[in-house]
Amino acid sequence: MMELSPKDDITDVLNNGPSQSADPSLWAIFGQHSMEDSSERRNVGSEVDNSIFDLSQLNEHQLASSVPNPMGLSSHDGLIAKNLEGADSSGKQDASLLSQHMLNAETGPKTMEAKGRKSMNGIRKGKRISATANSLERNGTQFVSNEAPIAVKSSIPALPRTTYERLCYESAIASGLSPNSLSNDEVELLSEILDNPSWLSLYLKIRNGICYLWHRNPTLFVSFNEALGIVRDKMAFPLASLAFEFLTRNGYINYGSLDIAHNVQPGENLPQKTVAIVGAGMAGISCARQLANLFAQYEQDFASRGEKPPQLILYEASSRLGGHVFSHGISLHELLSEEEQIGLQTDALQTCMVNLSSDFLYGCPFLENDPLHIIVSQQLSLEEVVRQKQNLALYDSGAGRIDQRHIDRILLLFRSLLDYFFSMKNDQLLNIVSSPKQKFILTLQNLDWHLVGDVPLSCHDSLKSFLEDSFRNLNHLLHFSIAETRVFEWCVEYLKQTTCVPLELIKPTSFNSVSFPFGETVPSYAIKNGMSTLIEALATTPSPLPVIFDHTVQSVNLHDQKAHLSFTNDTSVTVDKVVMCLPIDKYRNSTVSFGPAISEHKINALNKCYMPNRKKVVFLFKTQFWELNSSIFGSLTSSKKNYIFNDCSDIYGFPSLSVYVDIGANQRIVGRDIVHDILLELGNIFKLENLQPLRTVITNWESNVFLNHSSYAISPEASSEDYSILRESMGDIVYFASEALSKEHSGTLRGAFQSGLLAAKDILSSLIGDVAVPNTLIVEEKLDGSESSRKRPAGQVYDTRREDNDDDKALNYYHDYLRLRKQRLEKEEQECELLIAELLGTRPTAPTRPSANPYLIYQKTQWHVCRALADQEKQRSTGDHEARATKNEIRAKLGKTWRALDDLGKQPWVDEVTARRANYSSRLEEYQRQINAYNVRAAQIRDEHLRKCESQPLPEEEARLKILSQEEDERAQKRRLLENTTLNDSDEEYREDMDYEEQFDDNFSDTFT
Repeated sequence: MMELSPKDDITDVLNNGPSQSADPSLWAIFGQHSMEDSSERRNVGSEVDNSIFDLSQLNEHQLASSVPNPMGLSSHDGLIAKNLEGADSSGKQDASLLSQHMLNAETGPKTMEAKGRKSMNGIRKGKRISATANSLERNGTQFVSNEAPIAVKSSIPALPRTTYERLCYESAIASGLSPNSLSNDEVELLSEILDNPSWLSLYLKIRNGICYLWHRNPTLFVSFNEALGIVRDKMAFPLASLAFEFLTRNGYINYGSLDIAHNVQPGENLPQKTVAIVGAGMAGISCARQLANLFAQYEQDFASRGEKPPQLILYEASSRLGGHVFSHGISLHELLSEEEQIGLQTDALQTCMVNLSSDFLYGCPFLENDPLHIIVSQQLSLEEVVRQKQNLALYDSGAGRIDQRHIDRILLLFRSLLDYFFSMKNDQLLNIVSSPKQKFILTLQNLDWHLVGDVPLSCHDSLKSFLEDSFRNLNHLLHFSIAETRVFEWCVEYLKQTTCVPLELIKPTSFNSVSFPFGETVPSYAIKNGMSTLIEALATTPSPLPVIFDHTVQSVNLHDQKAHLSFTNDTSVTVDKVVMCLPIDKYRNSTVSFGPAISEHKINALNKCYMPNRKKVVFLFKTQFWELNSSIFGSLTSSKKNYIFNDCSDIYGFPSLSVYVDIGANQRIVGRDIVHDILLELGNIFKLENLQPLRTVITNWESNVFLNHSSYAISPEASSEDYSILRESMGDIVYFASEALSKEHSGTLRGAFQSGLLAAKDILSSLIGDVAVPNTLIVEEKLDGSESSRKRPAGQVYDTRREDNDDDKALNYYHDYLRLRKQRLEKEEQECELLIAELLGTRPTAPTRPSANPYLIYQKTQWHVCRALADQEKQRSTGDHEARATKNEIRAKLGKTWRALDDLGKQPWVDEVTARRANYSSRLEEYQRQINAYNVRAAQIRDEHLRKCESQPLPEEEARLKILSQEEDERAQKRRLLENTTLNDSDEEYREDMDYEEQFDDNFSDTFT
């Protein structure tokens, strides 16, 4: 990193170096004693031209004191230990003490083996277990019995049922899950088990309820007993167990800085495995914190296996945490006079923390859905700056500020083009009715752009060619102005700077997400006191993670189900599991050697990763000369070098701007030229001469020995198979995590966080096994053992009761079949309506019929005039100059003045009524045309959707119930027919018996007499 001061000429500073500058303001750059200890602080292998201190020489050892001390942590604001005085020796001493305390490692070639599971008969136990006991089995069989001590509905709040279900629905969405369907991971785990639709519906309700428990208060972890309290019936405990296991392991709940008490006290002599994490960036810290949470929650599993929960060790090559997340402190107290210091924040005068990475994190799409924002705002309570909307202002170097209406129109047009491009991944959708084109046409019509003929949009393989070709064709038809053309070019430039991969590589089917926070409300947030505060707080709260600094790994060898790590300081250690959280280029350049070597498939997938080189330039000014409400503004130049300025004043507490500049792979640009061009453009925008900032900070990530690029992202050319290969472990021992290994947020801080959570999930599965699905998902209730319940009712025979049960079963089959059929038809109808809305847009609305009474129009337009006349009359009649007429008096005045008008005076309002009628007639005709076309297209879609649904076979469960109900119905009909026949035979026998008795009486009546 480099800082420039206005008190010295830029050229002199760059050429002469710190030794010839006596300006105290440069001490933060070059250090007052930098020439004495520069040899000690300089990274090995770094070269410095013209004595410029770049990022690779940014005195990383000086930051060791600001990094939380795992052995003895001092408190600062309750979270972070900060000391900017620069005590290097204490930081190194603490790191070495921690290394000796935890590893008992000696500096030398001696190899040390960490504690792990003891070997038996010469064979070390460490192979992956296929499955582990589920939560119910882990916590005892009493939870699946009818006498379970957990009360059902104990975790359900006292809310109306509709309100509670709505909160559960929203909580599932906030967790990144669909509330009405299974995620891909759930389908893989439970698709074969949840074959009953009623079970599936019950599982989703329980899963959404557990998500509600988490989002209700994410500062407390959701326990297993609390999750079981979501169910309304004890029979559903196994479903709650599965939902809890899935949400916990995959990091949907119970993530971040949580204080989880240890309830199991393992024996002192029990073996203990070791999990090492190499790299203390966001991916490494999130993985370590998640593993600490998982080990505390699953301590019963390790105790049942006769071992302690594994211990965690983090190794960091540099002397600070964070990796790319780095905040540099700049003192401005000595540069400002006492008059200039008035009105500035005290913290800003002491130290201004400048982020060398991104300043703002955008919500996805809301802040409530962002796990990092939950950690920042609720768990750590860090001071943050939230922007609910991005206010954009664009300036032309020659014409001044661009009209905001032109900017908004181009922003909406650009967003519509992006939506159309990424909708091309669904070829079937395009072939049916070309809905994306209709949406795009509707957007143009709303922007008062009307096309004659077909939309000049075509399919392209890359986003760059699509945008260029589409705008060229649209410009040929719509004739954009020069300002609108430059606004569109600025949008393309913004997309280049905010996307980690080149636009020419992005395809409609790419994993990479494109962020364009304009044209809609996209919230964002930043952390005051620097983004490093998040990493430091996450690493120290609620307890410090064991981080060992100044340990650069050079080899990872696998032997006997162990990983042997060797470091450049001649130290080695043996661990059971290791998570590699290194930059991607460390594997590609073979900086770290593996034994056995990395497979060719993984090497090929690594070669598809993209590593951009981007410089960030931060300017600190005395006063703010740009608009206060513009969070982002840009310049439109004919040279196509569109700079994007981000207002960071609310973050740094000081008037500041940041600019990102992309540097080519083989391109070398001097920082002086970059600063000169940006300041020149700022001066041209605001008509300022000799613009000089107080401080200028330039990042040079490419010169850093640990981080050679500004970010790492998976290439759009990579496939799902490549992504799986990148995350694939080596022998269930070595796992990988990086900001590039994220499908949804590759190359971002959020992507690094999610990658760490996924690696922690894989580590836990390798230690205790995957989730074990229980044999039964619904626990049957126990039968009542009383004698009365087993007593058979009088007059009831066994066969009759069995027939009654069969009839009830048949009735149940039939009703279950009708219920499933109704659900399927409703779902098909809902899908059809969604498809119509997706393809045709919203249904056209009928125009409002205008008023046919000209007096009503006169009343609206002349109300204020008649009110003034009525006020004057009342003031004259009452003698009170402040008297005001009532509404009835104003209405009377309106009627009186209307009646006083002749036909010529009333003609303007009559003409207005006539014009409105004519406009209504034309709008009604247009509406009739649109609604007829809409109904025709909707009927076509319904018919096509109905044929498609009818051509598909019935769901397996519905077909089974249909067959069973039909069979039972046939058997019931046969039984009823047999019963009727038997009843008729009985009646005939009864009549025959009666006839016989009558004959007997007639024949032997005398004898009895």
